[in-house]
Amino acid sequence: MDCTGSMGAYIESARENIRSIVEEIVTSEKSDIHLALIEYRDHPPQEHTFVTRVHDFTRKVKEMKAWLEQCEASGGGDAPEAVADALHDVLKLSWRAEATKIAVLISDAPPHGLDLANDGFPEGDPGGVNPLKIVREMAEKQITLYCVGVEPPIS
Repeated sequence: MDCTGSMGAYIESARENIRSIVEEIVTSEKSDIHLALIEYRDHPPQEHTFVTRVHDFTRKVKEMKAWLEQCEASGGGDAPEAVADALHDVLKLSWRAEATKIAVLISDAPPHGLDLANDGFPEGDPGGVNPLKIVREMAEKQITLYCVGVEPPIS
């Protein structure tokens, strides 16, 4: 989930929707559900708190809800954000081989390098992480990615 300042108008709604989804999945499914959360902002000098903050899988709904409560909309700088880094961290989670793998990206901005308008890193992610390569790797690992754009002009 994007936790930059531009998400200020949406973050509480995003948190509430995640809580609702988690509760519905846990109560309706009769399987072994594991939940994770990755918060992301941007790279310095755009942002100095964190690029990503990873909360690896847990079975505990209360733990997931506590992570959500920590999510705050703050910082950022240019329009694009560290989306590629967050997706890269998805690959590094402790996925179980036999699990159905689903990731949901909640954002109001694209990754660096795809849209040159107001991009502090127009050549792409400063760490060299290519978002297109990452989503292909996710597909190879059978991770289904859903994207939720909370801002109408996001492409």
